Amino acid sequence: MYKSLRIHILLSLIVGFCLACATGQDTGAPCPTIEMSVMVDTVSRIPLVTTGDITGATASQAEGQWVLNFKVTDSAAKRVHDVTEQNVGRNMALVVNGKVHGTPRIASALSGDGYRIDGLTRADAEGMATAISSGCRR
Repeated sequence: MYKSLRIHILLSLIVGFCLACATGQDTGAPCPTIEMSVMVDTVSRIPLVTTGDITGATASQAEGQWVLNFKVTDSAAKRVHDVTEQNVGRNMALVVNGKVHGTPRIASALSGDGYRIDGLTRADAEGMATAISSGCRR
């Protein structure tokens, strides 16, 4: 009984998130799926940060490539700090729409609420920033 209740709650949350993305966005661009996860042997199934934790995003050029700059909630920033502090030397996966966009090594605990994903095309970086800024993260 508890297992089916948990599955029902999980499905309800997923449907609610999808509906929020579909109704909160007036740009026509698809709502991106963005995740940050720690890697031990594989990418963790439970991400530290998801699109729902993002409070704002912009696209810009850095070192000749397009990047997505994004800010997260205070609680997500604390999770990132705490987990990276415990996992120095391991890698972190930056996943966008199911594709790994980098696996930087954790050199020290990450602090602050701003992060970036490198190596995107201009269209992808600007499209994701616009979609997030238009409310699809809610």
